Amino acid sequence: MMNFEQNLFISYAHIDDQPLTPGEKGWITRFHATLKAILSMRMGREAKIWRDEKLQGNDVFRTRSSLGSSSPPFSFP
Repeated sequence: MMNFEQNLFISYAHIDDQPLTPGEKGWITRFHATLKAILSMRMGREAKIWRDEKLQGNDVFRTRSSLGSSSPPFSFP
């Protein structure tokens, strides 16, 4: 069985997480919290969910494939 640091990755456009009402959190932030709670209950341990909260559309980052080898950097348009 593969061993991953994270159980799930949430990919989204940051503009989509803007709150509709001042003082509230965006729907993606609320979805993340709810999903983490439900998955943690189902898994019987804390679910590890990652989403980039700081990367911008043109940032480059490195990731590792499921086989553990280094992947080339990815640039998002």
